Amino acid sequence: MKTGGRKLLRCTVGLIIAAMLMGAGYATTAMASSIGLIDTTDMLDIRSEADGSSEVVGQVMDEGHVAILARESGWVQIQAGDIIGWVPEANLIETEISNEEAVEANEKVIAQLAEEAMEQQDTANEEVVLATEAEQAEAFAKEVTANSTEAFSEAEAAGEESRQEETQAQEEAQRAAEEEAQRQAEEAQRAAEEEAKRQAEEAQRAAEEAKRQAEEAQRAAEEEAQRQAEEEAQRAAEEAAQRAAEEAQRAAEEEAQRAAEEAQRQAESAKQAVMASAGVTEEDLYLLANIIYCEAGGEPYVGKVAVGSVVMNRVEHSKYPDTIEGVVYDKGQFSPVSNGKLSKALKYNKADESCYRAAMEALSGAEPVGDKLFFRRNNGRSGQVIGHHVFY
Repeated sequence: MKTGGRKLLRCTVGLIIAAMLMGAGYATTAMASSIGLIDTTDMLDIRSEADGSSEVVGQVMDEGHVAILARESGWVQIQAGDIIGWVPEANLIETEISNEEAVEANEKVIAQLAEEAMEQQDTANEEVVLATEAEQAEAFAKEVTANSTEAFSEAEAAGEESRQEETQAQEEAQRAAEEEAQRQAEEAQRAAEEEAKRQAEEAQRAAEEAKRQAEEAQRAAEEEAQRQAEEEAQRAAEEAAQRAAEEAQRAAEEEAQRAAEEAQRQAESAKQAVMASAGVTEEDLYLLANIIYCEAGGEPYVGKVAVGSVVMNRVEHSKYPDTIEGVVYDKGQFSPVSNGKLSKALKYNKADESCYRAAMEALSGAEPVGDKLFFRRNNGRSGQVIGHHVFY
């Protein structure tokens, strides 16, 4: 078919659809006054009111034919299929037509199409050509409706695909965050295990060295005792040897006593110096050692020092009380306070020598966990792990 024939066919379809819209099949509360052709770039929104901010009730494609029902302030009320709404007047080309005119135009177009078909194909049967053109007109009308439905379907599919991509991106980001957290936890665990192993090996070596020195000292003492006994046996009688041994024993005990008292005086002096430097009392030391016992009694020594360091970090922090007692009894901070464990420990002084040493180290400014203010049970959480605690 020639280009002119196709344009004429499209016009014919428009007139036929126009007649249908104005007929009984699409009549609404107001009879259409005329037929319009939509002029837009792709799809035009149909609004519920003559207002660009009102609800969109449907869409119509470019060059779609609609029935014109009313006009208002630059807007036109149309009917497209079973959808009634408003579109801007600028997007509508009006065509005045009546039912009789649509029928007459249709008859003229069909006659013209038949004439063109006879010119292009002399052997074609006129009735077949007319029937074919009529079928094409009907197919085009169906294509108009199908294109509109397909456009809606594609828009919905694109929206769904966008939502799925967004959900997938969120899930991938979540998985990446979980994997990174797991990796960091595993690295922290490995570091803690390596450190614990190293400390255990060092402790083992120290114990073996101590054992060796003790054995050497024992051998030396035994050899010296044997030599002295043999010499005493030769120089003096058994009574004199016994007297000398008793005097030596008394001297050794007195010297040991003096050394122990001196060591105790030095330790007490050092303790008093540390307490004076930290500005704390004996009661503060007693309380600190026992809260360390309650929180870290079964932890390695460095874990005990770390708990004491957290308490002292809070004493120095502006958000917490500035005394050990204030920090320990701060509401909701240490579970041994609320469950009564600390009260029992204080009553019977449960803190052992290692807890007191750890308390003194914390008062002296030891910072095995830096300036961290919190600790809790280590259940794979992030932070500095010492023993069964993680500090953060």
